[in-house]
Amino acid sequence: EIEYIIEGKRYAILALGGLAIGIRNHESLISNGVIPAFVNALENNDTETIFNSTFALNKLASNLNNSTQIGSGGAIPVLIYLAGSADVNLATQSISALRKLSSEHVNRIQIVSGGGLAQFVKVVLQDVELDAKREIAACFCNLSRSNENKEFFLNDPMLKTTISLCNSTDVEVSRFALGTLSNVAENQSFHKEILKNGDTVGLVVALVKNRNLAVHREACRA
Repeated sequence: EIEYIIEGKRYAILALGGLAIGIRNHESLISNGVIPAFVNALENNDTETIFNSTFALNKLASNLNNSTQIGSGGAIPVLIYLAGSADVNLATQSISALRKLSSEHVNRIQIVSGGGLAQFVKVVLQDVELDAKREIAACFCNLSRSNENKEFFLNDPMLKTTISLCNSTDVEVSRFALGTLSNVAENQSFHKEILKNGDTVGLVVALVKNRNLAVHREACRA
């Protein structure tokens, strides 16, 4: 009987996730309490249910109007934990959801205070797939937009990780990492800490010469 309950919940979450793909369904889903249901399912022991819930939250997070409710609904701490999953697909879905949620200031604060940066550093050091690196670099860029978060990018592991991402051969990773560095450097009192890393100036100067306009622009801003 328990097995049937687990399977039933798995497919219910899968069906709701399918509905969450369509933005027109979001208002109805949320008004009927789907966010608490998804968050609760993230703490399930069934791996398929966890993935289906993460996928569904990622789809809801695609709509900026839902960001505050998802963030205040308790999803962020669990998504940070799942970002370190050995399951590449689950980790990427979690990171993607956090990146979308980081468009909202209040969520940016919660992600950083909840240990999101340290988790992302661990993920990058594991040499994850490109999609995950792109999501992390974009999330860094969003997180560094909030003044309250900028100083957290100055600790040695974070700064080295950001600079290593700037040096990526992938345009998306490089430009978002450079955007992160630029955001942090907007505070002049942080310049000394940034420049302690001997590679910073030479790398940025080299990237100014990059043929890709987006990379060139962010390097110039840095």
